[in-house]
Amino acid sequence: MGTYSDLGREHWAPVFDEMGLTVGFENHDHTYKRSHLLKGGRISTDGSGTLYLGDGCWGRSPRQVEYEERWYLKHSESALHFWVVDVSSEAMVYKAVDIENRIFDVYPETNPDFAAASAVRESMDSTYLFPEAGVALTPYSVKDDEWEGGQTTIKITNPFASPIVYTLEPRSSDQLITEGFSEKPSSLAPGASKVHTVSFLPALGTSIPPQRARTQFDVVATLTTAEGDTAEFNTRFSIPKVTQP
Repeated sequence: MGTYSDLGREHWAPVFDEMGLTVGFENHDHTYKRSHLLKGGRISTDGSGTLYLGDGCWGRSPRQVEYEERWYLKHSESALHFWVVDVSSEAMVYKAVDIENRIFDVYPETNPDFAAASAVRESMDSTYLFPEAGVALTPYSVKDDEWEGGQTTIKITNPFASPIVYTLEPRSSDQLITEGFSEKPSSLAPGASKVHTVSFLPALGTSIPPQRARTQFDVVATLTTAEGDTAEFNTRFSIPKVTQP
């Protein structure tokens, strides 16, 4: 879901189109994903194209997914799962199965089990990524291998069409003292912003090289729509450091 994925779509997708690839199984992102049928760099509307299924997630915690699906994705969830493929001379049927042994997605959508699987998927709770566009950070200045810590600012902007309630939770460390992080939640209307002044300081008697000072925090947020539906976000961010001559 970054540079390498972009390159894959640029260089491999045309080969898949040329060869008529039916399905591609992805890995590494540790999230459940099912794409639209894709062909020629766009969503296919005539039933041709390649289906992409990802990613398999069983032996480690699932990663968060984006609240608003990317254009090429039909569905995604932050869920432990694996894929089962039933192959016959008539068809191939793809089933996503979660850790509770529930089938929560079936493709093709014309399969008689699709409706029941969709009901399971819609009942699942996902944890979403808080968009990077909603977080603006003031970098720390460091000199060579010296880092003294100090104050910095975190600006949170609500990028959604619904209000959010959030907290900023610093990542704990025996080598760092954090100040300015409040356990009291903050509320933001759509498009509104709030600036937080916080501090990361080396613990007394502790010397930390800049590259080892984990000035990190989590944005933990809840979005509530006008219909009363909620979505949970939990994403870690790192305050950057800029080396000064």
